[in-house]
Amino acid sequence: QVTLRFQSDKGEVIERVSLTVDGGAFRFVNLPPQGNLGYVLSTTYLGVEYTTRMLGEPLGGPLKVKIYELTNDFSVLYLLDDTLALTSADKKTRQIEVLEAVKLRNNSDRTFQTDVQTDGPMNLVRFTLPEGATDLDVETSLPGGHILQVNLGFALTTPIPPGEHDILYVYRAPYHGSTLAYEPHFPMGVAAYRVMIPEGLARAVSPEMFEATSATVGDRTFVMLESENIPMDGRVRFAITGLPQPTLLGRIASNGSEWYLRYAIPGAMAAALAGL
Repeated sequence: QVTLRFQSDKGEVIERVSLTVDGGAFRFVNLPPQGNLGYVLSTTYLGVEYTTRMLGEPLGGPLKVKIYELTNDFSVLYLLDDTLALTSADKKTRQIEVLEAVKLRNNSDRTFQTDVQTDGPMNLVRFTLPEGATDLDVETSLPGGHILQVNLGFALTTPIPPGEHDILYVYRAPYHGSTLAYEPHFPMGVAAYRVMIPEGLARAVSPEMFEATSATVGDRTFVMLESENIPMDGRVRFAITGLPQPTLLGRIASNGSEWYLRYAIPGAMAAALAGL
């Protein structure tokens, strides 16, 4: 069964369903002219949804929706690239904001899908987060699946079709003092892992990574550390140092607003009155 979705002139999403006929062909008739948003075709096979999009292009012939058999062999997955970029550091709350971009490849000719109930958590697509990380937001073009919390990170239950796929996630992480230590784990291995730190905000140090050429993104210059060909289940260590620190007043306030209101403000008023 194939589903076609498109927008009407009024902005409503219209959905039509067609049953497949001989040879796997399908047909939709009496369609309105293709708008700017185009058509989205989808079908589900063995519990996995596959889609084909026609966006703003003239429809010149039959559209194909490619489907695959399944595998739960974790070794077919590999990270081509993983880039961690520090985007900001708030000295008042002692929190950093991090953006991480990952390019994942399925080397096989089957869709990777794991069953959490039978295959176990070690067979999930997992990513490491620093201790205390919050406000996680994950974006990917892969349809379906869920985000699960696992030990020191998160995992995706999303089916991974053959080919390359992009995963982007952002989060906040607390730091104590001026240094935050990282030790990311790569269950799938990774061809290239890099850490990007804005010049002047902090710096990254590592006994295992080498300095790469700095990069300019917009009006910011990033200093980079890089590591290559990390094997499956490999790890790498680095630390972000020189993180901004709060002022003394900020430290007092961060220790608890109730204490601040109960003792600090009355204490300051008492000192002022004693001076008078």
